[in-house]
Amino acid sequence: MSNLGDVPPVIDPEPTVAYPREGQLSDAERNGLINTVKGGASWFFWIAGLTMVNSIIAATGSEWSFSVGLAITSVADAFAHESKSTGGMIGALVFGAVCALINVGLGVMASKRHRWAFVVGLLGLGVDTLLLFVGLPESILPIAIHLWAMWAIANGFRAAGTLNKTGY
Repeated sequence: MSNLGDVPPVIDPEPTVAYPREGQLSDAERNGLINTVKGGASWFFWIAGLTMVNSIIAATGSEWSFSVGLAITSVADAFAHESKSTGGMIGALVFGAVCALINVGLGVMASKRHRWAFVVGLLGLGVDTLLLFVGLPESILPIAIHLWAMWAIANGFRAAGTLNKTGY
């Protein structure tokens, strides 16, 4: 026996679970965080695609659009529609394409866990959401979708920070 007296050593019948050292994550935690980053970054691709679709739909003269696209490009589309000029429509399409490409770039960089891309995207989407509040306060669905997207992007930002901090 040991020098603890007559007390026999306690043997745990359950196998010992190896917990990660501080600063490390289990595989399940890591995979969950990776999926959260991908989920936040994917919003940029959705915004880009639907913004471009909205601009193309507006160029055809339709009043219909998706709620997830950017409000700023909808404003440009509306001005182009009012001008009834081909140059205005082309300008609105180019503006929509530039906004879409910026969102694609943010999505690519956010997917690679560059936190600045999440921040820039959140700021841009925040301004776009304010534009909805001011310009179309009765548009509850687009505002709600913008806020949901911002929540997912913010979660992606936090998850990227955790993954980057732990070295994954």
